[in-house]
Amino acid sequence: MLSKLLFRHLPEYYPPGSAYAHFAFIVPEAMRGYISGRGYSEDDYTWMRPTKTPLGLGTIEDRVQNLVRYPLVSVRLRKLCSLIPL
Repeated sequence: MLSKLLFRHLPEYYPPGSAYAHFAFIVPEAMRGYISGRGYSEDDYTWMRPTKTPLGLGTIEDRVQNLVRYPLVSVRLRKLCSLIPL
């Protein structure tokens, strides 16, 4: 449940497949050893510590990639932009 909240509301910090979101209160190195010991693949998760990825900054190509990468955020941005008079 917590992982769903992190992915939905903080997508710039937690990319899809982040082990830090899936296993929020467990030490990642310990969980990695547990997963490999149980026969699961470690490659299903991203094991890098979360860092903020800026949304909507940079070139137009970066902005398009952010819209594809974070669809829920892009829907919210489109709604907000439609409310702003030009």
